[in-house]
Amino acid sequence: MEIPLLSENDVLSKLKENSAMSKASETYLAFYSSELDGVATDPHLFLIAMDDHIVHRGHSVFDTATVVHGQIYQLEQHLDRLLTSADKTQIDWKKSGLSREKFRKAVFAVARATTHENQSLRFWLGAGPGGFGISPKECTGASFYCVATKPKKIPEENYTHGIKVVTSTIAMKPSHFANAKTTNYLPNVMLVMEAEAQSAWQGVWVDENGNVAELGTANIGFVLEKGSQTLSIPPFRRTLAGISVKRIMYIAEHHLGMKVEQRDISLSEAKQASEAFAFGGASLTVPIVLWDSDIIGDGKVGPVARTLYQAQLRDWQDAWGDDGHLEPLRN
Repeated sequence: MEIPLLSENDVLSKLKENSAMSKASETYLAFYSSELDGVATDPHLFLIAMDDHIVHRGHSVFDTATVVHGQIYQLEQHLDRLLTSADKTQIDWKKSGLSREKFRKAVFAVARATTHENQSLRFWLGAGPGGFGISPKECTGASFYCVATKPKKIPEENYTHGIKVVTSTIAMKPSHFANAKTTNYLPNVMLVMEAEAQSAWQGVWVDENGNVAELGTANIGFVLEKGSQTLSIPPFRRTLAGISVKRIMYIAEHHLGMKVEQRDISLSEAKQASEAFAFGGASLTVPIVLWDSDIIGDGKVGPVARTLYQAQLRDWQDAWGDDGHLEPLRN
């Protein structure tokens, strides 16, 4: 059968058909594109140009936020990290006439375009479209996109029974790239695939000095001694400074009366911890109970994991009274 030459109507028809088959309309809620400077709610229109350097060069950064109970959680903190990542990857968004306030308005516009009180928000800032070369000099200007989707349901057993992780064999990123949240996530993808092949939730990176770093999409923390009220977190030297873990560190110290430290933690010390946790994204505190073939603590969800989990639930409700963490979608 010959491959057909499609008209504009043919393309739109095929996009609608493919969207319906994938049931995207059940999950994808709204989309903003700076190229269109507007919001679309038909999933078949959630498109990026092939010549955008986000697509063919990965010259872009991204971040996420969560809408919980009709409020956006820590949007300003996520925008701060997005722009820090953009500076590290030399994406000249100001020259393109974009602004932080424009990004903020676009995120709110996307979130408000749906009636859902709970959403996952993802937004990307890239070098922009303009050609298939490697240099961003050819780009017509930076591009910004934002998508709202229904939150992915986290299995309840992750919290009640804990998860398994494995020590990854995938090479870590250099610190310059690990400290920026870019769309170059191939190492992270391979880490997760390697873990899934071993029936694990994710893998854990360990640096060349034998110190624990992070998971593929989450930071890691520990209570190293049984009965201790010290939360130990690896330094953000070769890892991304997670918004979630930084907030948990603050809550633990200022609202829960815990001591918080950041220091190197060797793999052997980590496996001998009383409790271990993953922090990141839409997940709350996820207890780690099995690491490779080693049982963490007594192999059950510990008291600190339960305390941090409940503390995060409250944070989503009232942010412990701290300003700047929850913003209502609608007045």
